[in-house]
Amino acid sequence: MKTNEVRNHLFIVNTRSGKGGSKQYLPLLRELKKKRRDVFVETTETIEELREVLSSYAGISVARIYAVGGDGTLSCLVSELVRRGDMRIEVAALPGGTGNDYIRNLMPRWFFEESPEKQIEAVMKARVKKIDIGRINEGYFVNIASVGLDADVIEKSLAFKNSKVLPPKLAYAFSAIYTVLLRKHKKSATVYLDGQKLEGDYLLVAIGNGKFYGGGIKVLPEAELSNGFYSIVKVKEMSNWSILRLAKPFVEGRHKEIKEIETLAGRHLRFVADTKFCVQYDGELLISKEVEMELLPSAIKVAVL
Repeated sequence: MKTNEVRNHLFIVNTRSGKGGSKQYLPLLRELKKKRRDVFVETTETIEELREVLSSYAGISVARIYAVGGDGTLSCLVSELVRRGDMRIEVAALPGGTGNDYIRNLMPRWFFEESPEKQIEAVMKARVKKIDIGRINEGYFVNIASVGLDADVIEKSLAFKNSKVLPPKLAYAFSAIYTVLLRKHKKSATVYLDGQKLEGDYLLVAIGNGKFYGGGIKVLPEAELSNGFYSIVKVKEMSNWSILRLAKPFVEGRHKEIKEIETLAGRHLRFVADTKFCVQYDGELLISKEVEMELLPSAIKVAVL
């Protein structure tokens, strides 16, 4: 055991997350930095700036990096660490985004009700757990990826989030209603799960290790962070009226009440189509004719309470 090892803590604050919601942590973190030599604080606005920060700390022994922002900030941090082969570094998060969906899997409910000062104190003392992540083509995701109606909803919700009229937390719900009412039926991309073709058209397929997305929608109620399998939900094609009728139990994660939902598990998925289709992963969009997803078990170390 290395008794003299320094455990440096690096906080990366995305000042654009949640329309600036992460900025509430900055004064507290800067004050903490003055008191402790093992605390470092940096601000970013783009993925390019995040990469620059990580590169600038390459020569410093950092034990834990904190993503202060939303799910996108955390996902980008994890993706960059995996690409660099820095899986030895612990990852933690503070909820500064609009939805904070993935962080719900890491922290208990009481954590979100605490003051920013108490949250910082708690997350710095949090234990570490190895968790699974997903690879999608050349990228990575920590929470949920989806194909079908849901990806179309998220594509439009990104525009609504930037609206000055609509509150950010309502962007997904508004986009969902908008997309459903104006949608046109189209042939689903063919899905292969662990080499086996899944039959039938679908409204959406969601894949991941986290339970929530879209600001608290419990899309994968049976998901686990580290069981070695993707949790997968396949929703059969249905009418617009049925979508609206089943929206409430779906949002609440009451999937067993919905006969149109099939729950699956697996480690590898492939989507293939004749024309390009849209896939969302942790809020990012990928448009392609073929998408491959592979589970990477126990890939990173994450701080949990």
